[in-house]
Amino acid sequence: MHLEMLLGDDARLAAVVTDLLPALLPTAEEHGVSVAALGDLDTLAERVQAALVEAKSPICTPAMVRAWSTKAA
Repeated sequence: MHLEMLLGDDARLAAVVTDLLPALLPTAEEHGVSVAALGDLDTLAERVQAALVEAKSPICTPAMVRAWSTKAA
């Protein structure tokens, strides 16, 4: 098993995180999770990047887990 999380201050990393959100919206709504506090999702990536620059802080991507196995003969 392998766990990978990218960490950095590159705008592309912020985009990875914010680009996942639209795909998760239907599930969030289904479970009653409000994303209204995030504001306009069309500008979220730019706002997150600006906040990272201002805070001089890195961001990490969601953890990606890879697992594999072999079938015993």
